[in-house]
Amino acid sequence: MSLMLHRAGLLRASAGGVEPTVPDAFEVGDWSIAPGDEEADVTINALPDDGGAAITDIEYRLDGGSWVSSGGTTSFTITGLTNDEEYDVELRGVNSVGAGDWSDTKQVTPEGEAPEWSAEAQQFFDRATLTDPDKEIWAAFIDGLISDGIWSKFDVLLVLAGETAAIAETNIKAAGLTISKFNTPTFTSYRGYAGNGSNQHLQLSWAASDGVQYAQNNAHWSYYVRTSPGAAVSRAGGVDASTEFAPDFFGSTRIGINAGADGWSSGGVSTGHFIAVRTASNATAGFRGAASLGTGSFDSASRSSLKIPLLAMYSGSETASQFWAGQLSLVTFGAALDGTEHTAFRSRVTALLTAVGAL
Repeated sequence: MSLMLHRAGLLRASAGGVEPTVPDAFEVGDWSIAPGDEEADVTINALPDDGGAAITDIEYRLDGGSWVSSGGTTSFTITGLTNDEEYDVELRGVNSVGAGDWSDTKQVTPEGEAPEWSAEAQQFFDRATLTDPDKEIWAAFIDGLISDGIWSKFDVLLVLAGETAAIAETNIKAAGLTISKFNTPTFTSYRGYAGNGSNQHLQLSWAASDGVQYAQNNAHWSYYVRTSPGAAVSRAGGVDASTEFAPDFFGSTRIGINAGADGWSSGGVSTGHFIAVRTASNATAGFRGAASLGTGSFDSASRSSLKIPLLAMYSGSETASQFWAGQLSLVTFGAALDGTEHTAFRSRVTALLTAVGAL
């Protein structure tokens, strides 16, 4: 009975009796530990024998390091740990006499919550630093395109309206096809501003021999332009100057994939999401948002009768793969999109650009 009262801290040494000692060590069943996200939760089931003086603190140490106060005598959380790293944890009780013996060692390995997004989204996150809220935005965009069945149709997906330079200069779809700055463009918070509206640009950075080639009857490219670029032309790869996508070029929408002539009348519309889809060897359909700009019939200007080379860097009088200062928020290249896919893609783009503050 006396031993039970002593262990519960209810029996104290009387004057002239036995002097109190440090607490006993915690027994295995006295405590447990569970992993969390960059932390570990320690549950105290019972306190050890207090040695005759009430236990006032529980200390812990990690991997045999320095002892740290838990701040009390009840369950507590150890924070500041690294996920996926195993730690040895020991406890000891402290009373007015001092610190007691330490417990047997228990191991814990903190672990984060399983990501709620696809492997494709994670591959992008591995290349760019993002906060958790931003990851949710981008995962919704990428996984939405996967769900729509059109993610695989993109070779290049440049979202210039990224939160940071790492995002705004990254091909979301393929790490190997990237862009680089020239003429020292000044971005505004990387929210979809490509240059300064005058002489600063973004440039695709691979050589002609590395250019992606599309079949004549299976190609698309698009961009979302926030403000009218005026007479400036947004060009993308190509064989000659006719491979361009200009939403406001001398009063008309010049839009095409290796189109050999001007495209369709824009009616003064120069902003929004523009998409050109090559659906046959000499036919290109144009869209602005949900509205069709019509279908033009053009002979391909490709050097090959089988392929249309886009995204290729050329020199001299040939068209370089570059985006002029039209405040582009997003640019894509890839396989042709049908009407349903075009509608789904536009919806995803609008949601993304709204979420990151680019619209």
